[in-house]
Amino acid sequence: MISRGAGSSPEYVDTLNNFVLNSSTLNNTTLNNTTTVNGPTTFNNTVLHNDKVTFGDTAEFNSKVIFNQLPQLPLPKGNIWVGDSLGYADSVAPGANGSVLRIVSGIPTWQSGTGLYSFHNGISLSSDSVTLGGNFIKNTTLGLGTYNLTIGNAGQTGTTRFETGINLGDGTNTNVPLSTRGSAGTDGQVLISRGAGSSPEYVDTLNNFVMNNSTFNTSTLNNTTLNNTTTVNGPTTFNNTVLHNDKVTFGDTAEFNTTVIFNQLPQLPLPKGNIWVGDSLGYADSVAPGSNGSVLRIVNGIPTWQSGTGLYSFHNGISLSSDSVTLGGNFIKNTTLGLGTYNLTIGNAGQTGTTRFETGINLGDGTNTNVPLSTRGSAGTRWSGVD
Repeated sequence: MISRGAGSSPEYVDTLNNFVLNSSTLNNTTLNNTTTVNGPTTFNNTVLHNDKVTFGDTAEFNSKVIFNQLPQLPLPKGNIWVGDSLGYADSVAPGANGSVLRIVSGIPTWQSGTGLYSFHNGISLSSDSVTLGGNFIKNTTLGLGTYNLTIGNAGQTGTTRFETGINLGDGTNTNVPLSTRGSAGTDGQVLISRGAGSSPEYVDTLNNFVMNNSTFNTSTLNNTTLNNTTTVNGPTTFNNTVLHNDKVTFGDTAEFNTTVIFNQLPQLPLPKGNIWVGDSLGYADSVAPGSNGSVLRIVNGIPTWQSGTGLYSFHNGISLSSDSVTLGGNFIKNTTLGLGTYNLTIGNAGQTGTTRFETGINLGDGTNTNVPLSTRGSAGTRWSGVD
C-alpha cells in the first residue's frame, strides 16, 4: 500500500516510483523513474527497471538479468573481463604491444605473438609478418586435386629458380608432361630456346645446333653440328650445312638436300668388287663386277661390264691374241705411216732378226725422185762414169 497524498486514500499497487529501497527483497516488481537501492537487496523473479537505478550496495539477482540497452559498467581502459576462480567476472589489463590473447591452462592470457606458433618447412616469421620462404624439414607434397597452382602472372618479371633440378615424376609415373606455350609437344619433338624473354618451344626441326653423342628418330636438321658418335634412326632430313665430326650411323633413310662434303673418306657399305652407278631414279646403285678380263664400257649411256675381246676389232697389220695386241697381220687397205720429222727404226745394232720384203721395195713413185737408199750412213754420190 502506498500513499496517494493529502486528501486521498492510500492504495495497493505493484509498481513503485521514485523509491529508495534499503535492504529489501523484491519479487515481480516494476521500478519507475529514479530508484536508489541501499543496502543488500535481493531481486527475485521478474524485476522491471524503467529508469535509472542506483545500487549503493550489493544487489543480488537470482534470475536472468536482461538489459534492453547496453549498461554502463565500470572497466579500466583496455581491460577485458575474464571469469575468475570464484566464478565472477574480473578485469584483466592489456598485454604488451603486439601480444595476443591465448588460452594457457584454461585461462585467456595475453602473450607475445612471436611465440604463438613455430614456423618451419617453407614458412618463416619476421616481426608480425608470416612469409612463404624458409628451409624445409621434411618431404612435402602439395595435393592439388583438380585445382591449379600458378606461380607468377603474365607480364611479371620475377623468376622461379630450381637450384637442384626438376623431377617430373618417379620411375612409375611417366605421365607427367612439361608444357610451354600451351603445349607439351608431340612424341619425339625436342624443346629448344627461343632466346631471352621468350618461352622455349617444342620443335622437330633443329637449326644451328651442336650435338654430342646423340640419337635422332625421324628428324629434320638445319645448320647442325654433330659431335662424337651419332645414331640416326628413322627417316631424317638434313638441310643446309650439317657438320659431322665423328662416327654417324644411319639406321634408316637420311635425306641430304644440299651438297654433302666429306673431309675424310667415308666408310660406305659396298660389296667387294662392286662399283656405284647411278640408276634410273637418280640414286647410286651397286653393280657387281663382270667376269675376269671384262672391261667397263658405256652401253646405251650406262657403264656396263663387257668382254675385252669384243671391245675392238683388230686388223690392217694389228692382231689380238687372248688379251695381247700385236703388230702383225694382214693389211686390208693401202696404208701410209706418216713420219713427219720422226724416224722409224726397225731393229737395233747387234740384233740378228731380219726385215724381208717379199714383194720388193718401192723408193717413191715416178713423181717423187728424192727418195735415197742409204747404207753405212750414206746414200752415196751421183755416178758420172762413161758408158
